Amino acid sequence: MGRAMTTPQHVRVGQLVRLLASDKPGEAAAAAAALNRAIIAYGRDMHWAAEILMAALEPPVEKDADGDRGWLQVDSLTLRRHEKPGSKPTLRVRYQVGAASYFDCWAIEHQGAARDIAIEKWLRLGGELPAPLTVDEAIERQDELYANVEISVRHDGRYWSVISQRPRWGVAA
Repeated sequence: MGRAMTTPQHVRVGQLVRLLASDKPGEAAAAAAALNRAIIAYGRDMHWAAEILMAALEPPVEKDADGDRGWLQVDSLTLRRHEKPGSKPTLRVRYQVGAASYFDCWAIEHQGAARDIAIEKWLRLGGELPAPLTVDEAIERQDELYANVEISVRHDGRYWSVISQRPRWGVAA
């Protein structure tokens, strides 16, 4: 006998939040009551609900025919070391845009085209030559990168991929 499939709590909360913004009074009132019941039933740390609420209340973003979201203003940029067993480390770049995070990996310590692409990204965001040879060196030199940047992302299956990045010109650092 199969088990009944249920919608995960965080997905349901997101759906209810979107209904709250409905211009139909009955839908919004029903959604508010259902959202209250969902939060009470969950009864644990509600940080995840706050993130869902913030993301759901953000205005919709126009997408082009390829699914790109256009240029997004980055609030903060974080560099971290990322390692997988049996592989060279990569530089994990986290772009924070409002409540959303977008990630990119730069293959600083790799060879060939992968390193060339990583160096190109480093330079595009203001990094100086010579480019870092290691992930740790890149993290130490992160103050070379522009504070004000924009990214372009594309929905790629289940995830968003960063397809380009650039400095935001004309914005005070």
